[in-house]
Amino acid sequence: MPTASPMKILFVASECAPFAKVGGLGDAVAGLAKALQQLGHEVRVLLPLYSFIDRHAFGLHVVGSHCVHMGGGVEHWVGLHETQLDGRLPVWFVESDNYFGRFGLYDGPSGHYTDNAYRFAMLSKSALQVCKDRHWIPEIMHIHDWPSALVAVFLKTWDRLNSPLSNTASVLTIHNIGYQGVYPADVFPYIGITNDHFHPGALEDHGNLNLLKAGINYADALTTVSPTHAREILTPERRRQYETEYGASMGRARSVIGRATGRTNLTPAQTETLNRIGTFLKQAEDSRKDDLGTAWQLARRADLLSQELLETLK
Repeated sequence: MPTASPMKILFVASECAPFAKVGGLGDAVAGLAKALQQLGHEVRVLLPLYSFIDRHAFGLHVVGSHCVHMGGGVEHWVGLHETQLDGRLPVWFVESDNYFGRFGLYDGPSGHYTDNAYRFAMLSKSALQVCKDRHWIPEIMHIHDWPSALVAVFLKTWDRLNSPLSNTASVLTIHNIGYQGVYPADVFPYIGITNDHFHPGALEDHGNLNLLKAGINYADALTTVSPTHAREILTPERRRQYETEYGASMGRARSVIGRATGRTNLTPAQTETLNRIGTFLKQAEDSRKDDLGTAWQLARRADLLSQELLETLK
């Protein structure tokens, strides 16, 4: 049944099927956006324009360009493309070859992109800039996981007073709390907000910057993908599960590295996989103290890659 109070809602996300998808996030964003539109809301989605998205096949066309201002006087001119999901739900794509013209969404052949915090901070800020420039002001910006969590921060800091977006609220949906977007504190100046927001009750996490934590602290409302997930992420058992699975994954991956390292007949593809496993293991070790959830996810990546490599070594 259509809603009696339709709203303008902008989804800001790093994934949306069928355009860009790594896991369940892409399906969830697309499905929820379509469901809200069917209820009568005016819904749009904003995504990065990754290099692998087929512009012709999906019918993308250029609709404008926008200047996104970040901290330290940094300016990014980005292109804006548009198409429609299922022929009726508008989708905006932010074009930045420097940030999104790459091999993958979050990772490349050498592992996790080290500038992901910069990439998705700019995406988050561009969401606000595009809405202002195009005079399309949503009542709600619906953000998803750490990549777009800074939207909530910008709405409460950069553009809160005397702005068309002063009354725009943010809703953060947590799809996977294992990925929190923890990065070094030297990213903070690029975000462009005042230093009084860098503390444990805001963006700071044991001396680092935690993007998901920032979203949790600044969003007007929080949701998860299910009531079960909401209960799970609030329990001590969750941490014990991470600890157990982290150790098991790290052990399996290291065992495979030990078997492969002594071989002299590895193919170039096997050598590349071996190096990627090592990169993920190092990142997992570095993350464990401050962000066990991320460490667990990185260890799982190393584990999965190691099992693939093991199959080729038999």
